[in-house]
Amino acid sequence: MKRLVSIALVVTACAGSSSDSGGSATSDDEAVDTTAPDVPAATASPVEVSPVTEPQPTAPAPDFSKDPFVMFAPVPPTPDGLDIPLPDGAVDFHDLFDEGAAWQDAIANLDAVKLHSWMIRHYLTDDELIRISDFLNANDVALIIEAEPLDPPDPAECDHTESYEGPYEIENAQRLSDLGVEVAAYAVEQPFSYGYKLEGPGACRYDLDRVLSEVVAWAEDLRAIYPDIPIGSIEALWERPQTTPADFGEWLDAWTEAMGEPPAFQHVDVNWAIPDWPEILLGIEEEVESRGIPFGPLYTGWNEGDNDAWIDRAVSHFAIYEAEWGGTPGHFTIQSWNPQPDRLLPDDDVHAMTNIINRYLGARPTFTDLAVDGGRVTGTLLDQDGQPLDGLAVTATRAAGGDRLTLSMQGTVPQGATEAVILYRANFEDSIDVAVDATVHSISYVEDGSGANIVPSGAMASGSDTWGIYDDNAGSARFVDDDGDGALLLTAARGERLLVDGTSFPVTTGANYTVDVDVSVADPTSHGAIGLGFLVDGTEFQRSTLDLVGEPVQLGASTADATGQFSIPVGDSSASLTLATPGDAATWSARHPVT
Repeated sequence: MKRLVSIALVVTACAGSSSDSGGSATSDDEAVDTTAPDVPAATASPVEVSPVTEPQPTAPAPDFSKDPFVMFAPVPPTPDGLDIPLPDGAVDFHDLFDEGAAWQDAIANLDAVKLHSWMIRHYLTDDELIRISDFLNANDVALIIEAEPLDPPDPAECDHTESYEGPYEIENAQRLSDLGVEVAAYAVEQPFSYGYKLEGPGACRYDLDRVLSEVVAWAEDLRAIYPDIPIGSIEALWERPQTTPADFGEWLDAWTEAMGEPPAFQHVDVNWAIPDWPEILLGIEEEVESRGIPFGPLYTGWNEGDNDAWIDRAVSHFAIYEAEWGGTPGHFTIQSWNPQPDRLLPDDDVHAMTNIINRYLGARPTFTDLAVDGGRVTGTLLDQDGQPLDGLAVTATRAAGGDRLTLSMQGTVPQGATEAVILYRANFEDSIDVAVDATVHSISYVEDGSGANIVPSGAMASGSDTWGIYDDNAGSARFVDDDGDGALLLTAARGERLLVDGTSFPVTTGANYTVDVDVSVADPTSHGAIGLGFLVDGTEFQRSTLDLVGEPVQLGASTADATGQFSIPVGDSSASLTLATPGDAATWSARHPVT
């Protein structure tokens, strides 16, 4: 079976996997086209500028040794009339910069706002950039720009992937300077990963000296505009090609020698699909901090098409790394390069992205005094100072296995999308290093509650007539009888690539959608990813994903009392119990195995 869908993801910002707006390599043998579309820069309407008579606030000088150094990096909405395949961000982005905007607690703890340069080039007008700059200066918050420093390659030599926007970034910097926008620092995006590490057809595979010579030349051009500006580094944690802590050591030492100074900080764009990402990240943290360089992951969601699911996933990432694995990063960045979250304000609402800042600086739950007796699990929920956490919900679950369930994702069709396609991936793109044992009974896509499923053969009835199974799969995908109906049986060992593409169907830009997957997952360790890829002119430019994994079976729930104590009925379950709390607007999420 040939490949049914030509997938060339257009991406414009850091990400943890190829379909997650670019950032991780896709595989050992395939690179993703990440060239941004050729669209005009946003410009303001002509305005008459009066001479400045009042003193203007100046940008703060960031102290990158501060712990925690807190950064916030949301996505703006697509400007009206600009129909391009780039993320359509939060509708209330510009409300952030109103005087008295509803994130005063977050602002009080915020050190920097970061904008990616594609936002400056395509989304933000001159007036908006000046407004953002003035607001940040007035609130003693630094502005940091994320930029791609390498020169665009000769197409005859290699592909124009991520990090190859150098001259355009200098044009952006000159524009900001001409507007009087004070930039506190730049963060260069993944020249080591995309210029040196990336493998496969089309990868440039420059030697490290060439990568750094281009970074040094770019930095000189930047500092001709913003003299002595601090420059930090962002690099990726990948599975294929594999990233190791030693890679970061090599990069930092080479940077320091070539630039004559270490980077102002080292941030990491993590592929969250890698099962042992926390362990690898701990090793990277040690390499970075042993050189006296501030370190921090970019905490993000994972392509969720729903606002709350994105926020929950992002919160879980820092809870896992820092509370469960003991990571101690000095820098905290909450960042999106997806259409989600939809909402940024207010900061006291768990459904808003600014609230994540408050939660990160809030209470960290721990489970203590755990016991299972008489069909109940009991314990106490305390914060990091040993104080009881009153009123937090606590659930007890057992691992899933063999259960038939419906998994769902919701979202809004992005600007420019005309078609969509359902995809399945394991050990490739959105789902790395997993085992698979699952049966998909049906998949539906419905827009705006119409009730009409428009996935071709969503009930799997016609099998391979509308679902394409790749010839080079190492795992198995085959259609089976399901009590008289069709079903797709998916099996693979860890590392065995498994890809299935559906047939594309029309979608409506701006419509709200729901994807439901009726699936049986045989083993609690089984994973995989159902992707909803949005297309323009037959090319995929954005994807939302759903982890195809059995959901834990909830056994009981309780609420911690004033002393932090809880008691939950669990019946005769005595093995594989896990306690969890979702936290609240001022508290982390947490989980803890009981047995």
